[in-house]
Amino acid sequence: MKITLVCNCGLLLECGVHKLLIDAPNGPLPPYYEFPEAEFQKLIAAQPPYDGSLAFAFTHTHSDHFCRDKLRRVLGARPQTKVFLPDEAAPDAGAVQLGGFTIEFYRFLHMPVPKNLAVDHFVLLVRYGGETVYITADAQTDADLHRAILAGRRCDAAFWNGLYLSYEQTRELLHEAANQNYIYHVPIDPRDVSGIRRKCERNMMRHSSELSSVTVLSRYPAELWTDEKGKCR
Repeated sequence: MKITLVCNCGLLLECGVHKLLIDAPNGPLPPYYEFPEAEFQKLIAAQPPYDGSLAFAFTHTHSDHFCRDKLRRVLGARPQTKVFLPDEAAPDAGAVQLGGFTIEFYRFLHMPVPKNLAVDHFVLLVRYGGETVYITADAQTDADLHRAILAGRRCDAAFWNGLYLSYEQTRELLHEAANQNYIYHVPIDPRDVSGIRRKCERNMMRHSSELSSVTVLSRYPAELWTDEKGKCR
């Protein structure tokens, strides 16, 4: 499996002709990185790397993860494309088949936001062949609930918000959850007005002995590969 971080939390998973876009295309929400217009045009035209059998899955509908207008435009050009979009009518847990991928979804509270920004939020466990990828987006830092979802399974790769580096219990969770862990949702602007990037880097330095399997993703695109043994490199 090839995994590419294409924007803020946008991940492109590729397994042969089967492609899955997660949390992309998204919209503008500084300081987070929007799906580039040039890539969006490739997506509409089904040009590489967005050719083949493509499907979409979204964790939630905040604009830094989802853009309804762009998705409509893609579906207008590629009407056979399958989409998983969380909403209040969805069950709290289940599984869907999108192309060659099996996506387990689990309702999970979003990190605290103002009441007017509350949305349905899911974490996703993506399976293809013998490989598994865990996508947490903006899930609250509830280590016990993640453990209950994983039920002892160790994933090949997992993607987490930078806040998971701040607490001992979630740093332990990362070690348990996956062979390789990635911190995403990190601003790429070197000025780092929000301070999020600096906080991630400080936590990585401060707790380096606990985080040997963790990489902070602070550039786009970032290509991540899994080898035949399912270990990301």
